Amino acid sequence: MAVNDAGRGVAVEDFDGDGWLDLVTAGAFESLHYFRNRGGDLGFEDVTAASGLAGVMQPFSVTAADFDDDGWLDLFVARPFQHYALFRNVGGGRFEEVTEDVGLWRAGDRRIAATWTAAWGDLDLDGDLDLFLAQWGMALPFVDGLLAQDRMDSTLFLNQHGHFVDVTARFGLAGLVADEYFVGADFGDFDGDGWPDLFLSSPVRGASALLRNQHGEGFEPIALPRRESGFYAAWVDIDHDGRLDLFQAGFGDARTSTEQTVFGLGRDEWRSGHSTLLLQAADGSFAERNDLFAGAASPMGTMGAGWGDLDNDGCHDFYLGTGNPEGWFLLPNLLYVGLRDGRRCSGRMTDASVLAGFATIQKGHGIVFFDFDGDGDQDVYSALGGMWPADAWPNQLFVNESHLDRSWMAIRLRGRRSNHFGVGARIRVAAKAADGTPIVRTALIGNGTGFGSAPYLAHVGLLDAVAVESVEVSWPASHCTARYRGELKRLNVFDEAACLDNAGPTPSRR
Repeated sequence: MAVNDAGRGVAVEDFDGDGWLDLVTAGAFESLHYFRNRGGDLGFEDVTAASGLAGVMQPFSVTAADFDDDGWLDLFVARPFQHYALFRNVGGGRFEEVTEDVGLWRAGDRRIAATWTAAWGDLDLDGDLDLFLAQWGMALPFVDGLLAQDRMDSTLFLNQHGHFVDVTARFGLAGLVADEYFVGADFGDFDGDGWPDLFLSSPVRGASALLRNQHGEGFEPIALPRRESGFYAAWVDIDHDGRLDLFQAGFGDARTSTEQTVFGLGRDEWRSGHSTLLLQAADGSFAERNDLFAGAASPMGTMGAGWGDLDNDGCHDFYLGTGNPEGWFLLPNLLYVGLRDGRRCSGRMTDASVLAGFATIQKGHGIVFFDFDGDGDQDVYSALGGMWPADAWPNQLFVNESHLDRSWMAIRLRGRRSNHFGVGARIRVAAKAADGTPIVRTALIGNGTGFGSAPYLAHVGLLDAVAVESVEVSWPASHCTARYRGELKRLNVFDEAACLDNAGPTPSRR
């Protein structure tokens, strides 16, 4: 697992169906590696050769998604300066490439597909996952050779029963993405109308965009208070109020980031480069809150990021991977731990990077929080390394040995009318402490992490809860909401069938 390369993407999921979370890593100057989880304490084994993923060279980002809705997690692999590839999981963690077969690429296409992020979501609510590719579509002036080839703009593909159709123009995005540079994208129903919206993040100032889904017929641009450049971005309900907020990783030039972070110069005057949270108010407006990342260090020059809950209090912890293409730019990666106001999550975080041993001084990319050993607390895998071959570094697995006796529950969803893993579903857990005090936490089923994907599995910390009163799941395609009984300190599997039975019969798509 200690792949020594210019690490980029990390995809974590149970690819072989044995109940344990596996790892697929991507390194810019090497190949894919598929590490099978042998069962927690038994560690991982490299099964790349037997999986069908051997020889996939120069992967950049890697994302898991069940595109054909058969219950096996497939893999999308970005390879800048080659074309991307989609690998179908044929069962048991064995893969075959189907990129051309499913309409994602045409033989003979000579364009450069410089893909940064693949975002999956059911934008038309037909029960299968559609795909947006955030790409470097900007033409480069005064260059020759490979870099002078035509570039593929960021593209939206509609999934029609396992075959993909380019609907970028049909959904009103052609002008927005033409000759533009996007590195982050994520689907999320921010306005609560049941239709997944889309946020696009760009390192070009003013190019990032919030797009409201017009009931599966197109997208409408929505104004945001932040016009600064950004890198990876994703939806998250940071304060558990039921409204989706937005995390956007800040990206600035190396000199500015170093001056602000190390020397404190211009920290208040210069806004560019700050990682931030855009909090959504009850009226649907967003407010930029850089102050939520508190501490001595300022989160600047963030490339990769991931979040979870390391201490099972239910409040989000963020691990930010710093970096910049310039070789001399080295800043510690930053761990921010969520702070509580009583049993409520305040949304504020404090810097615990050095205290918790996370302040690695190397460029950070793919970061995933997941419970690899099944002991009830989340661990962290981090892909490290920079842009150049000399900037390689071994990836790191941080094993959580906190020994906190706090309550938690893990949740898997089984879609019927919705997609198999319930991507896009909203979850609200209502629990209570011994004194009867309510504890409420929310979760969104997605794969939010830069350069890769976290499991489609909600790990919900519940602090000192002694009982779960209800788990409310809002399913995406059926617009059906149901309450389930949940149990603490175990994996709970909730089936959409129960919701549909109460709402009336519906034909199964499986």
